[in-house]
Amino acid sequence: MARRARFPPTIDQLLKLEMKDLKASGYLDNHHSAPRNWYQGPHLWSSVAITVNLEAASDGWGWMDLAYTFHGQPIQYRVELVQVASNLGRGGGVWYFVCPRSGQRCRTLYWKGGYFVGRQALAGMLYRSQLQSKAEQAFSRPFKPIIRLSKMQAWLSKPNVRRYYRGKPTRLMRAYLKRLAAVETT
Repeated sequence: MARRARFPPTIDQLLKLEMKDLKASGYLDNHHSAPRNWYQGPHLWSSVAITVNLEAASDGWGWMDLAYTFHGQPIQYRVELVQVASNLGRGGGVWYFVCPRSGQRCRTLYWKGGYFVGRQALAGMLYRSQLQSKAEQAFSRPFKPIIRLSKMQAWLSKPNVRRYYRGKPTRLMRAYLKRLAAVETT
């Protein structure tokens, strides 16, 4: 009798809150409150009400209140935020979440079991690429250069990315042109 296939959930499939997204959306402005929505196609899939309070930001800490429903039960809790001095020598610092479960600093929180937690609290979970068989890896190998090229192209299409400096292509642009030439020759 054949074994039953088990497809465990992967980290790639989990909802996540990333510090870079919160900063880009303006959540790290003092006492900002707004919902964070996730969509599956055109439909709203999940929503979390986020309130960020950085009143003690001069001391290098603050907090974020999360409110949402899980299986019909309202859930509310607080995630601490910590600011660490930047190693670049600039003023200010880098903001981190403090994982509610493990207490460690992290830049991304993943939704697992009804709560947002850090990667360290997701013991035993794997990424999608770790579950690929040798045959799947061999099949996807020829497409990797094209995928990398499309990611670089998306990055270069952003408005503030510098493609040329003093008439010469930047390092990113040179890498893009090199990969583009390699893909065109194959």
